[in-house]
Amino acid sequence: MSIQITVTLEEELLARLKQESEVKGQSLDKTIEDVLRSGLHGPDDRKRARITPVHSGPPNPAVNLDCSAELLEQIEGPLRL
Repeated sequence: MSIQITVTLEEELLARLKQESEVKGQSLDKTIEDVLRSGLHGPDDRKRARITPVHSGPPNPAVNLDCSAELLEQIEGPLRL
């Protein structure tokens, strides 16, 4: 179901929407609907963060990596209830 409404847009924004509709070969109405939907739901093709590992030397022998509770205590301090 479609409802017709009147919207006031800045000239620059309207020009960008018209250009986008021409590039995609679709109507201005369809382009505006697509832009609104993507804005409401977020982008479908979100860029993933790139994490670059940094070598910081050998592990500290004082840290037991096999015991997560001990490691957590060394990082965050003793458990307080």
